[in-house]
Amino acid sequence: MMQIAELRGGFGHPRVEDRLEAVRWAQQLAGRRDWVVLDTETTGTRHLDEVVQVAVVDSGGSVLLNTLVRPAQPIPAEVVRIHGIDDARVAAAPRFADVRSQLQAVLDGKTVIAYNAEFDSRLLTQTAFLHRVPLLSARWECAMKRYSAFVGRWSQRYGNYAYVALPRKGALAGQLHDAQADCQATRELILEMAWSG
Repeated sequence: MMQIAELRGGFGHPRVEDRLEAVRWAQQLAGRRDWVVLDTETTGTRHLDEVVQVAVVDSGGSVLLNTLVRPAQPIPAEVVRIHGIDDARVAAAPRFADVRSQLQAVLDGKTVIAYNAEFDSRLLTQTAFLHRVPLLSARWECAMKRYSAFVGRWSQRYGNYAYVALPRKGALAGQLHDAQADCQATRELILEMAWSG
């Protein structure tokens, strides 16, 4: 089996093939309609944190779901500074148990793309456990890993491509995070990667 140093040409430099593979992935998606983009906003990143907003857009950019979710815990001030969702905004929002079936329905039969799929899938799993509802069933793919290979900044520390923050352009640049807006930004990024090839 080829060693990482050999794969990287022995110098730790990213290979053109990795970028081309990311472009091929995006081009394949651009030619299909069986995928959606999902994003969440949460109470934090720890193992007891949960979802406070979830959005899903289809491959054409139509919004299939965008809802606030009332968590079982207060939203910390440091997290509110990231997404602007505070306790008052979610006070009348449905609980996760109330939106879980609708969310599952829009994911059924689709490949779910997320920018940092490991994070979003973990937080949705944690939220389901906390609210004692069935786990979501989904096939996940990570746009962040593909985009990081596309950009090609190698991290000697991690022995892999350095993760790149989701580019937020135009009116989104500098704005608070929003699940629906981040879904659209991820979808646009996939199409930009596809067109770059």
